Amino acid sequence: MWNQALTNEELGNKFKATLKEYIQNSDVNNVGEYLRELSCHHYLHEFVKRAIILAIETAKPESISQKPTLRVFAEQYHKELVSSILPFWVENSPDRVNGGFFTCLDRTGKVFDTDKFIWLQGREVWCFSFMYANLEARPEWLEMALLGADFLEKHGRDADGNWYFSLTADGKPLVQPYNIFSDCFATMAFAALYKIKPEERYKKIALDTFENILRR
Repeated sequence: MWNQALTNEELGNKFKATLKEYIQNSDVNNVGEYLRELSCHHYLHEFVKRAIILAIETAKPESISQKPTLRVFAEQYHKELVSSILPFWVENSPDRVNGGFFTCLDRTGKVFDTDKFIWLQGREVWCFSFMYANLEARPEWLEMALLGADFLEKHGRDADGNWYFSLTADGKPLVQPYNIFSDCFATMAFAALYKIKPEERYKKIALDTFENILRR
């Protein structure tokens, strides 16, 4: 969660002030330090959005090459993604006993809930498939994608092909299918995996699930 002492509006105002200061002095290290102090890790997507909007609004054609704001932010977020975020999930998320992923982790990587939500399993398969295809073909990213996909393929659906909402750690149903939320993430996951490992069964799962979504 983000800093509970601040309302969303107050946090948004701090983001805005921080970005305006950056536009003036281009000190990206100061921005990173301030964000860490705010302790708002689950709200950084809003900061990214505001940074992009502000960069577009304030950039003048003749000054873009002199103050490459978007490039600096892109480099900063690429570095955080590759050196911090993805390694955290590679190290702490895999369930090496039952397959799939633990997704309820604290900041140290400790598992605090072993339930497996299908949409989060699918999101992680999609994430590592996408990174493997578009960022770098790292073997550990492919391994992560396959680990999650194998678990989903074995345990994720009922007899009619509908995806459960959640499972126990070893794959037993906890919450039965009740909407298309899980199915959408499963479609994305297996479609992305098929692009990096074109096995027909992955393609079939993606297509069958998508057609099932349309019928429902």
